[in-house]
Amino acid sequence: MLLDGSRRSLAALEAAADIARAQQAEVLGIFVEEVSLLRSAGYGFAWEVGRSSGVAGPMDVDALEVRMQATAAKLRRTLERTLAPWGVAQALRLCRGEVVEQVLGLVQPDDLLVLGGAGWSGISSFRLGSTARSLLRQAPSGRREPHSW
Repeated sequence: MLLDGSRRSLAALEAAADIARAQQAEVLGIFVEEVSLLRSAGYGFAWEVGRSSGVAGPMDVDALEVRMQATAAKLRRTLERTLAPWGVAQALRLCRGEVVEQVLGLVQPDDLLVLGGAGWSGISSFRLGSTARSLLRQAPSGRREPHSW
């Protein structure tokens, strides 16, 4: 279960919870601190636009680290709050690196990988983002069909 704190990843968590309850399986939440984003923040010319404010400002590595730690803590609480009442075993794995590489290093051929599928593509009919497409192509599995809940 790939989590990033977005609305879509939290909706995917609900789907993963339903599947885990039905299959009596455990859920491993994965949160990847993107190393390319951290590298970008180190450049003096890198700026970011606030998600809710729309205000642009310079990227700050320390502030980004704090936000990532806060997101990881929130995801850990959300994972537990969503799954523990149903008796579903869960854990959150924190990784640092490239998302696809980190996720592929954790999944096995029999694992079911659940993630929110929309990316930043401006094409509304193109439902899968680049991360989802890459994972779909590279995941160790015989079945490579996206499913939307």
